[in-house]
Amino acid sequence: LFEANPWLLGATLSSQLCTSWSDERLEQVVSGASVDQVGKRTDALLRTAGMVRSLVIVEIKTHRTLLLEKPPAYRSGCFSPSGDLAGGVAQLQGTVHRAVQQIGLRLQSKDGDGADLPGDFSYLVRPRSILVIGSTGEFRSEAGGDYQDRIRSMELYRRSLVEPEVVTFDELLERARWVVASGSQPA
Repeated sequence: LFEANPWLLGATLSSQLCTSWSDERLEQVVSGASVDQVGKRTDALLRTAGMVRSLVIVEIKTHRTLLLEKPPAYRSGCFSPSGDLAGGVAQLQGTVHRAVQQIGLRLQSKDGDGADLPGDFSYLVRPRSILVIGSTGEFRSEAGGDYQDRIRSMELYRRSLVEPEVVTFDELLERARWVVASGSQPA
């Protein structure tokens, strides 16, 4: 879905427009495996649009991935992030760290023959990272009521993260609906 409609990520994840780093595919290897280190692959390598382009590294889980550990609460009214959420955060932090170590300050774009494309590069100055995971629907009862302690636990957790930003699939969907309704969908 995201490969066929890259605008879903590029126009909905950030206040800046993000485009795919590669016209061929979103998923990219950002750090190669060798005898002394593991390789890192990201689900979507984007870059901001404009005169100065910066890389944005996106990891995508599924909409069914739980955001919080199942009840009971860790402590009264306090729910822990799920292992998948905490693991996704750690995975993305490691991917960004290794990418910056291996690539350096900027990534030069190349043509099909491997020659530099003049003036076409993207910076890796503390690159943004975004984890797309789960759905806030898990915070609503079958009758439609909010689980306020769960909402509070999730919001406090993700707001305390410096990197990555955590976005749920339903939040991404609402932003996409807004973009389409406003007629702003990129071609």
